[in-house]
Amino acid sequence: MGGQELEQGAPPGGPLITYESRILDSVSLSTVEFLPDGTGALMRVTEHSAYLDGNPEDPKMRVHGIGKQLDLLGRVLQTAQD
Repeated sequence: MGGQELEQGAPPGGPLITYESRILDSVSLSTVEFLPDGTGALMRVTEHSAYLDGNPEDPKMRVHGIGKQLDLLGRVLQTAQD
């Protein structure tokens, strides 16, 4: 499901205030940091997720998906290094 909401208004004599929201069943936010490490770099990945649709498999599927993405990135970086 999901949806959107947009509200605008202003107090008397005040600035226009806009409220905009998006309603989602699940969402994730990934933060990727590259940290110097000698002649290379370390990559730190932090994943924040909210699963609101009640499916107990969602977190497992996300772990599997991000794992596949990181494996692919590793292969691409290794190929570039060779």
